[in-house]
Amino acid sequence: MITKEMIRRMANSIKLAVTEEEEQKLAEDLKIFINYIDTMDKLDTSGVEPMTHVHNIENVLREDVVTNQNNREALFRNAPMRQDQFIIVPKIIE
Repeated sequence: MITKEMIRRMANSIKLAVTEEEEQKLAEDLKIFINYIDTMDKLDTSGVEPMTHVHNIENVLREDVVTNQNNREALFRNAPMRQDQFIIVPKIIE
C-alpha cells in the first residue's frame, strides 16, 4: 500500500517539493507501476532466454571511414556569426 507519507519521504529524500495533488497522482502512478511489476512477476519465463536488447542487433555502429567531402559552406551553415573561414564566438575570458 502506497501512502502519502511514503510519497513525502521519497520526495524529501530527493529534495523534490510536491503539492497535495502531485502526491495523490504519484501515489496512483506508483500503484499502477507496482501492479504492472506484479503482473510481470507472475509470467512464466522459464523457456525465455535472457536478452540485452529488445531487438536482435549485433552492431549498430557504422564503419569509421575517412572521407574528404567536407563542404565549407555546409559546415558554416549553422554558425551564428562568421568572418571569412572562421566562426565568431563571444569572448568569455577577459
